[in-house]
Amino acid sequence: MPIGSVAKTVSEHWKGGIVSGLLVVDAVALSLCLLDSARFSSKGLSLKSALSVLQEPPVGKSVWLGLAVLVFFVLALPMAVALLSALLSPREHWPTYLGIRARGMLLSHLLLSGGISLFTVTAVTMQTLSGWTKDGEVWRYSFLSFWLSLVLLGQPAYVFYLSPIIRKFLVRAVAKPKAANVREIANDVTKEVLTEEGMDRAG
Repeated sequence: MPIGSVAKTVSEHWKGGIVSGLLVVDAVALSLCLLDSARFSSKGLSLKSALSVLQEPPVGKSVWLGLAVLVFFVLALPMAVALLSALLSPREHWPTYLGIRARGMLLSHLLLSGGISLFTVTAVTMQTLSGWTKDGEVWRYSFLSFWLSLVLLGQPAYVFYLSPIIRKFLVRAVAKPKAANVREIANDVTKEVLTEEGMDRAG
């Protein structure tokens, strides 16, 4: 298949995930970021000092973590939404208000994704600025970011489940765009990945 056709197929699948449900996910993530900011300020810590890290040269693993979050929200999340919409029947299981497409939705998602990514970098600094405290026999940061904890907990799920499903789905859809129903491909790929993971654990 020509490279142009492959790019077009991938682009169509990606655009299929730019729906109102995606903005709901963005809003939830952003709300958690705002909650963290409020919690940080309530401890008497300077939010301005934490934000100043964005003016410094990009160093440290926090920037790579922020870039990973950006890639997830801009590329992987729309693909996951498109895949989910293929797995679920729109008329029976997929709420209508979550599948709305409108002008400006892509730009809104990109802007929100950028803000969430920048906050991820800032959250690392917020924890560092909070200092250490001893809880029993365990030392931990005085301030722990809910959002950052969610990002770190979600990494294994993305690596072992979502990423392989999206990759296999795209390969099948690009190789045989008209040979099979998109929903059938999504179902087959999801079952394969979950079965492989189960077999690996059993072994």
